[in-house]
Amino acid sequence: MLNTPSTTTIMGFDFEGPFDYQDPWVLRSLAGVYVITDLTLFGRRWLDVGESGDVRTRVSNHDRASSWGRSAVGRISVYAHYMPFSTAEERRTREILLRVLLSPECGSY
Repeated sequence: MLNTPSTTTIMGFDFEGPFDYQDPWVLRSLAGVYVITDLTLFGRRWLDVGESGDVRTRVSNHDRASSWGRSAVGRISVYAHYMPFSTAEERRTREILLRVLLSPECGSY
């Protein structure tokens, strides 16, 4: 996994990542939407999607992190789509859209 940003497109949105979710310092303290994945030899599984006014703080203190660990068979990674000038409503709308499209295993909307 990289500790410098690379861009990945997920459902038409540009995300930075993948980053190791246990190293939150590589994430920025900006508003945005994040996607938690399980990276395996066979590809990527969607574990969770969320939004926050501070992606770094939210991911590093996430209440569903133990669920990610129970669901993962590979390496848990995080992708971040930063929206620094967004409202909570704009981020929540994007989160819901991504949840519908990705059907992550953890959490709900």
